[in-house]
Amino acid sequence: MHADLVAISNLYAADRAMDALRGEHEALSSAVRGAREAVASAEASVKLNESTVATVVASQRATDRELEDYIDKKKRAQKLIDTGAGDYAAAERQVAQCASIIDQLETRALELMEQRDGAESVMASSRRELAARQAELEAVRARLAARDAPIRAELAAALEHQRAVSPELPASCRLHYDDLRRRKRVVLVNVDDGCCSVCAMRIPPQKFVEVQKDRAVHTCVGCGGYILP
Repeated sequence: MHADLVAISNLYAADRAMDALRGEHEALSSAVRGAREAVASAEASVKLNESTVATVVASQRATDRELEDYIDKKKRAQKLIDTGAGDYAAAERQVAQCASIIDQLETRALELMEQRDGAESVMASSRRELAARQAELEAVRARLAARDAPIRAELAAALEHQRAVSPELPASCRLHYDDLRRRKRVVLVNVDDGCCSVCAMRIPPQKFVEVQKDRAVHTCVGCGGYILP
């Protein structure tokens, strides 16, 4: 392999090693951020469902109190009828009116009971979801904690290696190499059936022969990657 291509390969390998370590750390950090957001969303869901249950419970209590009041009113009116005290007709109307309202309130109480059961079921589900998201957060935090120091140590070593091989890169290749890296392009490309393995651009046979015989360093006119022998 041509000496310049060796230098490019060595630097590219060092840079890719650093890329991989940084990518791993960012992936772990991103997982933690995502897990935190999931926990926050689950917490908001739990609070909303708790509020819904509290509202239904409050409505239940208010309905139960109102129901008890009308049952008492009906009993008092019925007592007037039974004892013959007071206005008999008015007492009968009051009994009928109370009976109608009691029926409505009992129906409402049953509906609220069903609503409460449903709301409490949803709340329990949201609490389980929160517990699962919290466990997931702890797990990804543990993974990050386990790899954080090793990654930093490996990255420091990789940086030292990168600094060691970087001066070997010829000045004539520096601008093009840096441009490929800046644009996140593949630096080294293979030739498959006479074409670039990255962009499928046709590689002139003469160029490929010169690369194979270590006579020169050439790049693909399509993607700009350095051609490997």
